[in-house]
Amino acid sequence: MNNNFRLLLSLVTLLLVLLISGFSFILVNQHITTKEKEEQRWEWCGTPDPQYDSPLYAKGEALFKAKCASCHNKNMKADMTGPALGGVLERWNGDTTKLYSYIRNWAVYTKTTNDPYAIELENWDPSVMQVFPELTDEDIDAILSYINNTYMY
Repeated sequence: MNNNFRLLLSLVTLLLVLLISGFSFILVNQHITTKEKEEQRWEWCGTPDPQYDSPLYAKGEALFKAKCASCHNKNMKADMTGPALGGVLERWNGDTTKLYSYIRNWAVYTKTTNDPYAIELENWDPSVMQVFPELTDEDIDAILSYINNTYMY
């Protein structure tokens, strides 16, 4: 009986140590921000995450937040008022000329081209996409860089 009691006591002690360690780990990690956690994912390989070091990515993030985030989900995977943007270039068959024209003024693009995909997007939701004639090709490239990097991770 004495050996059984010692075994039980050892198991209970081990469980308590594991519980305390787990709670300590959780408490320590609660103070790490999301960006820090994302950056830590790349520390194991010794190189920084290229998406955060890129000026194109940073510009795209700022433009997305200013121009797109009110209607498009920031995770790029789920629909919101506007459709999910992850994989958007593939849905346009890689044709940046069409996509850029659509982004700048979807109504003019749709009317002048009768593009079936543009018409499908027009009918996707009763809300109306804003037009962005001020966006340059470089601006849209930056937004797409941000979208693609966010969608991949």
